Order: sequence, then C-alpha cells, then structure tokens
Amino acid sequence: MLKKSRDFMVANLKDEYYLSDGTRLFKINEVGARIFSLLNGKMESEKIVGRLSKVFPDVEPEKLMSDYTSFVELLLTNEIVKDV
Repeated sequence: MLKKSRDFMVANLKDEYYLSDGTRLFKINEVGARIFSLLNGKMESEKIVGRLSKVFPDVEPEKLMSDYTSFVELLLTNEIVKDV
C-alpha cells in the first residue's frame, strides 16, 4: 500500500491538474489527480482501481490499472509516495 507525502498537494486550475510541494511542479491529468487523492496507505491497488472505474466507467479496468501502475512508478521515483 502506498501513502502520499504530506508535502505534496494537487491543485486544479481551469481543468488542469498540478502536483506540487512548493519547489517541484508536475502537470498531471484527472486520473492522476484521483489516484493521488486515494493514496492514503490503507487501500490496495485493486481497490483504488475499482473506485476509479466508478468515476471513469467508459475506461476499461485494464487501462485504469495500467495508468495506475505507470503513475505510481513516477510517484515512487520522485519520492512523492512511499510504500507502507
């Protein structure tokens, strides 16, 4: 399970999403913003993807899992989340 850093927050500016800690800024999409909001250290990836599929019913679950995996790898590489 993954938990987000308290230093980072998501901002939504005119339908564009940004993830920042005040020194680094990443432009992300709506799916990334939803994923980040669900990383509380208490949910397994399958549960997060299940929630995403309710928000994005037109997207195949396999695609959501792929997007989740890619986004989480980016977050881990940049030390924005940690494995708990």
